[in-house]
Amino acid sequence: MGLIRVPRAWAEAKQHTNEHAQRVSFIERQLGTWCEWLDKKGWTLNSTPKVVGPFDPPTETAHSDPQSRDYGMVHYHATAFFRRQYPLYVPFEVAAFNRDEALKYGDDHMLEGISDSGVTAPVRDILNPERVDPMVFAAERRARLGIKPDDWTQQPIT
Repeated sequence: MGLIRVPRAWAEAKQHTNEHAQRVSFIERQLGTWCEWLDKKGWTLNSTPKVVGPFDPPTETAHSDPQSRDYGMVHYHATAFFRRQYPLYVPFEVAAFNRDEALKYGDDHMLEGISDSGVTAPVRDILNPERVDPMVFAAERRARLGIKPDDWTQQPIT
């Protein structure tokens, strides 16, 4: 989502006036700059941008003036969807970390496409094969700590 700051005089202009044309031109240029910047980062516009507004700029309190840099301006919000121009590749360090984690925990579905160079790590045993119900565990913990049902919300979380 993008934020576009427009002078208040342009935002309040009636249709078919020079100020209205300036506002439309300014917003289109801002959207073009936004799309160009994302294009350089590897993203392509996938939808028509939607611009909503004008909105008053946020204030620090309900009764104060807008922030000094936004005085005399209004905000428009632009929303658009983008997609990658090319596949996103994972850096080597991240791929190596994921491979090591897959070997450590024995997740075979994570090993697809990763060549194994003969390195085998011990597979971690599951410490709780009976899969304790978390609600039962929480109730037992509250009983063990002496927390009464009336003051569950008053106890610090440890």
